Amino acid sequence: AAGYTLYTTDSETEKGKNSNQFSTYIDDEYVLTLMHLRPEKEFRIVVESRTQTALAGLPEDNVYTKGVCDTTLTQIGLLYKKGDFNGQSHVMRLEDGSFLIVDGGFDREDVADRLYQVLQEQAPDPDNIVIAAWFFTHSHGDHCGLFKHFAKKYNTKVTVERFIYNLPVVSQCTEEEIGTPSDNMVIENHVGKFEGAEVVRARPGQIYYIRNATVRMLYTADLYLPAIIDYGNSASLTFQIEAEGMKTLILGDIGLHVAKVMMKIYDADEFQSEIIQVAHHGIGWSPNNEENFYPMVDPTYVLWPCGTGPLTGWESGEGYIEDNIYFVNQYYNKFFFESEKCKDNIYIAQDDVVILTLKDGAVTKIEVFENVPEYIK
Repeated sequence: AAGYTLYTTDSETEKGKNSNQFSTYIDDEYVLTLMHLRPEKEFRIVVESRTQTALAGLPEDNVYTKGVCDTTLTQIGLLYKKGDFNGQSHVMRLEDGSFLIVDGGFDREDVADRLYQVLQEQAPDPDNIVIAAWFFTHSHGDHCGLFKHFAKKYNTKVTVERFIYNLPVVSQCTEEEIGTPSDNMVIENHVGKFEGAEVVRARPGQIYYIRNATVRMLYTADLYLPAIIDYGNSASLTFQIEAEGMKTLILGDIGLHVAKVMMKIYDADEFQSEIIQVAHHGIGWSPNNEENFYPMVDPTYVLWPCGTGPLTGWESGEGYIEDNIYFVNQYYNKFFFESEKCKDNIYIAQDDVVILTLKDGAVTKIEVFENVPEYIK
């Protein structure tokens, strides 16, 4: 009656027993994101101006050249130094040669350089690099600090079609986490340097049709409300990328609180993915709590953006801490090392470059290089 029209609905989540419904309605001025969370008996609505966000895109708008190259998923080692914790840099090359980027890594110029070098190495035409979508899971410096350096050096050397993120405002955070909104400015102050790039404010239930990838947004900080963010990682996006019949679950840096929010809302099988990006610290269940998020994902391949230190198995960390290998060795992450399905396919980032080739519902090739200079030489 107010003149809004239905733009899109996430019909996938309606098939489960929980039957959530996420819909987007639009008029000339506003975008309305409707979230009917039936398990919680809640209805939420986000109202935003169309000047503040681009639309997610429709399937019929997704026109591209097929079969140019293989689809690959790359975990980029960040050449960690002593004291550099965590970080995250993942790149998916799509079948037309364009890219999806997730985060990118530390607040260091050499990290930005190495991301660009990987894009050059993998692009069919290194002088025509197209980033179809750049996702920022959250604005912490170990994940997105490189962006200001990348924007300064490479904004005219690459084409970015869209940025996708959802950053919390001051009112969503406790006083202790007030630094999170200030970190946001590293992103907000630099996206405009890429001419023609759209900014999509990520919302739960959005689906992005990007070349031969379909991306479903499962969690943003909109679902954390009315709780206040007292742990900055709770603002991390969680989304699933499906390409070549393979699903990859991106967790950013989520922890226990976010996992519990999602498990209340979604059916367990909605998390199932062949590939998982583990939050660097893992999801810290109590020892007596048998309910665990990881078995719901049931991955075959584990990509883990962690820093320096040897890895000989989860039990090797007793009394041993070297950078954040400590997190890998925690009891709540032992699922990966005990799972027959994935225990031989765990890739800790360290400094390595790990490339998975995806085709016809399988990983058909795995390549591991010692570091980015070794990869590109």
